[in-house]
Amino acid sequence: MISYCTNIYPAESWQETFASLEAGIPSIRHYLEEWKSPALNVPLGIGLRLSAKAATDLLTFPGEIERLKLWLSEWDAVVQTINGFPYGNFHEGRIKELVFKPDWTTYERFEYTEKLLNILARISPQEYIPLTVSTLPGSHKYFHADEERMFAYLDSLCGLMNRIHQETGKILTVGLEPEPMGHFDDTYGTIRFFHRLQSVSRRPELIQKHLGVTYDTCHFAVMGESPDFSLSAWNEYDIPVVKIQFSNALELNVSSPGDLSILLPYTEQTYFHQTSILLPDDNTPMLFADLPEALEWANRHPEVLHGSRFRIHYHIPLGATPEAPLENTHELNLAVVEYLRSHPHFRPVLEVETYTWNVLPPTLKQDISRQIASEIDTMQRLIDKYPFL
Repeated sequence: MISYCTNIYPAESWQETFASLEAGIPSIRHYLEEWKSPALNVPLGIGLRLSAKAATDLLTFPGEIERLKLWLSEWDAVVQTINGFPYGNFHEGRIKELVFKPDWTTYERFEYTEKLLNILARISPQEYIPLTVSTLPGSHKYFHADEERMFAYLDSLCGLMNRIHQETGKILTVGLEPEPMGHFDDTYGTIRFFHRLQSVSRRPELIQKHLGVTYDTCHFAVMGESPDFSLSAWNEYDIPVVKIQFSNALELNVSSPGDLSILLPYTEQTYFHQTSILLPDDNTPMLFADLPEALEWANRHPEVLHGSRFRIHYHIPLGATPEAPLENTHELNLAVVEYLRSHPHFRPVLEVETYTWNVLPPTLKQDISRQIASEIDTMQRLIDKYPFL
């Protein structure tokens, strides 16, 4: 089953979120039926994005949980995962580093994630394993966060998930999502973070049981690390990967400094678009916090740009082809499918995520439900080559 992440919708309250689902799901199913998609052979997965306000509304409005469960059943839809990375507004105005606030040094982040876990435990079927909430990678590098505070909250969170398991029989997990410029953002940084956390935990076995990684292919494309490298390393160090988000980064292979002008439409003011530049004779890319910073550096050093590769954290729809000479990084999604094929016991939640719909150039946009259906169909056809998935 492929889930789609509802952070594509500009919805902050529960009423707005549910209205988006009611409007979107019938249209998505229509397209899947029109294309005779293999995605119709399994329930429709919904990766539910709930802001802190929406989560509070859903838990406090009388009868809303039961209404949602009934609606999911009527549409043969399942919530196996909740996106708990963006706490508040995620579509209006300047978001950028604010998406990392509040971080895991705060009670607000703990309380928000606790609500999401309680919602997931109440609306998700018993037979789906894992059930997971994704969250930020602790904090942002610029915040110089106190790891001791982070570890204390994450340790307590694992105790909470263990209690939910004892009470409901459902095993819940939280997947920390490495992102460029996050508190940890690459493969070995993730390993070091988890090992430090386990070394100070009161019950490290609960860390192992309930805490893992949400792996986003766009993020690691920017970091320049292959799926086989990252997923194999985490497996070797016994760090669970609980969710994989299929998404595309934007790529430019530079022939001349003039090529950079094609990136200017992507320097928008809503989201961070962390950018890596890999120079021809280097093995490790340089990382910039946002695309304008990368372009500023490139304009100061035009003599080294020939043959360099830019990768930008700008989610491009699966199946969409940006204007040449721009490319996407779909080869990483194919590599993940190959890894799944060769590791049949590895069964994370699978999700498509392209939250950038409202800031995409017109040439990459289509009807929002058609885009979602196309992404689900694209990945379902790929993984259906391997029946055990």
